[in-house]
Formats: sequence, C-alpha cells, structure tokens
Amino acid sequence: MDKKGFRLFLKRMGKKDHVVEGLIDQVQAFEAYLAGMGLAGPEAAGESDLQAYVETLAPKAVKGRLRGLVRDGFDRRLERGRS
Repeated sequence: MDKKGFRLFLKRMGKKDHVVEGLIDQVQAFEAYLAGMGLAGPEAAGESDLQAYVETLAPKAVKGRLRGLVRDGFDRRLERGRS
C-alpha cells in the first residue's frame, strides 16, 4: 500500500486522523493475511482471496473491516480482473 498516498487521499476526503489510521490498519491487516497466504499484496489477490479473508472475520466485523479495502481501491482491482 502507498501509505502516504492513501493517507493524503483520505485527508482530502475530509477523514479525521483516527479514521485515517483505522482505515490504514484495515488495509495492513489484509496485506498481512495475504502475506501469510504467500501472496505479494492486494494487487496479486483475487475475489477468492478476499472471500477467504472475509471468512476469517467475525460476521459483525465484516463491513467495518472491509471499508479500508474499498477505500484503497481493492474493489476497482476486482472489477478489472476477477479470479
């Protein structure tokens, strides 16, 4: 993740510091999950990888935990090339 660019993007959207840090943490948690699965990062992940990650989360946490990924553009990468 381009942490500096993502932080700037979020700040330009008017996000408060604690929200920015929370969204960055969410993306980093997904990146750590992917690294544990042997993938280089979100760019190398596909829909099945996202689904597997979701299955590791508590059901009530899914929406909140995926918010950072959507903001980071993971949803746009899925649109370009579903796996």
